[in-house]
Amino acid sequence: MIWQDIALMLGGFAFALALVPTIRSANKPARMTCAITAACLAVYCVAYATLGLWLAFSAALITKGMWCIVFIQRR
Repeated sequence: MIWQDIALMLGGFAFALALVPTIRSANKPARMTCAITAACLAVYCVAYATLGLWLAFSAALITKGMWCIVFIQRR
């Protein structure tokens, strides 16, 4: 499953990079959007870890962390 792990990792890091402008911007998405996305990514992290997809797990974990940053900034 190595190619799947790499493909999911690349997609996860692309999503993380796409969040950088949101973190730097004054305009933020709704808090509920941030919370639901972070929660879904936490579930993905568990799924990836149980499948042994550690690269995808790390990408999802980083992206989840970035959504948590946006959630905190929304205050």
